[in-house]
Amino acid sequence: MRYAPILVLSVFAAGCTSIVSDSLDSAPEWFQERKAELEGEGYPTFEQAAKMQQEVEMAPWNEIQRDLRLALRDMQATDPGAVEMTAADMRAWADKQKALIAKGEEPY
Repeated sequence: MRYAPILVLSVFAAGCTSIVSDSLDSAPEWFQERKAELEGEGYPTFEQAAKMQQEVEMAPWNEIQRDLRLALRDMQATDPGAVEMTAADMRAWADKQKALIAKGEEPY
């Protein structure tokens, strides 16, 4: 009599194990992608990343940095500094813009 519950429980546990393993085989596609991400598949190794940094065709970071430095230098060279404008200057500018509009031209 004692062996009947143990036998029933072991058959039940074997059935659950079978169901769980069947459900793992039919996992959705997003789960497989996420599993690959967690395992690190698809990511470059440190050696590959260093090689990619050196290859200009794949990662032109040096050219981009140089272009940004040149653009910053040019922008700073042509910077007029702070502009001071009085209220009379602003009214005169507004009057010029209104005159352009009255003539049918595009204002500044």
